[in-house]
Amino acid sequence: VETTTPMYNALISTFARRGDIDGAEKWLKQMLETGTAADVASYSAVIHACAKSSDLQRAEGWVRKMDEVGIDPNVVTYNSVINACARCGESVRAESWFKQ
Repeated sequence: VETTTPMYNALISTFARRGDIDGAEKWLKQMLETGTAADVASYSAVIHACAKSSDLQRAEGWVRKMDEVGIDPNVVTYNSVINACARCGESVRAESWFKQ
């Protein structure tokens, strides 16, 4: 069975829903290593895991990585980063992300 982007995204999302950043990152990295194209949903799921774990720095790092590889964040991505800001008490940063 050939692995596809939606298959990897489902797996990454499984870890993200649990707030397991390491697991979500592991599968995104494996996805990229196998040459399977990551998309906005792939990165957004990892960012969601970061938000669930209140790891704002890591969430913002993944948004920067998206930018580096030419993937534009969407409303789901921004919502997850703003959620991470809220969990960390960073209202000024949340407003900054909201304005983007």
